[in-house]
Amino acid sequence: MAFPYTGAGTITLSGAAGVVRSNQTRVKVLPIRAQILNAFIAALRNITEENGYNTNVVYVSDHMVLKSPEDLDKNKFPACFPIDANEDKEAATIGSNYQITSVLTIIVTSMVFDKGGTTFEKRCYLIDDVEKAIVNDTTLCGLLLMPPGITNVLSDVDWFGKYSVFHQSFDCAYMYNHLLTY
Repeated sequence: MAFPYTGAGTITLSGAAGVVRSNQTRVKVLPIRAQILNAFIAALRNITEENGYNTNVVYVSDHMVLKSPEDLDKNKFPACFPIDANEDKEAATIGSNYQITSVLTIIVTSMVFDKGGTTFEKRCYLIDDVEKAIVNDTTLCGLLLMPPGITNVLSDVDWFGKYSVFHQSFDCAYMYNHLLTY
């Protein structure tokens, strides 16, 4: 992707995680890791019955500062909290090209509430809907080498009577280049 500037020639960005500078302009590109997390957030926000899912996700945030589900307003359930977790990297040099292949794990912590205390059905529907939303998201498919792979579902991590909390892990493989070429 080329970014023209008023200096001599054109600065070419050879990766999604760089900062381009010249004496007159500075263009920041959001790191690929942040782009992936933002795509997860957008996909989770699209989980509604209107969009063909079984669940209406009411609240999505990458800032989970709750000690328990009771800290979240009842009108914000079901809720999803994606976070970028572990990342495995492998570097390869092909000529002067320094490529890094990375597998980033994104963990989606979800919470459901049922005033009658029967969260099983709601939890099962939301587990299914989160998988469908993430695996079929076209933005993620454009960022990654392959669709995100579901690697783990840890159901009922914590159970609080009327609340159910569970985690789903997804592996996201992508490649990028650290070098800027001029």
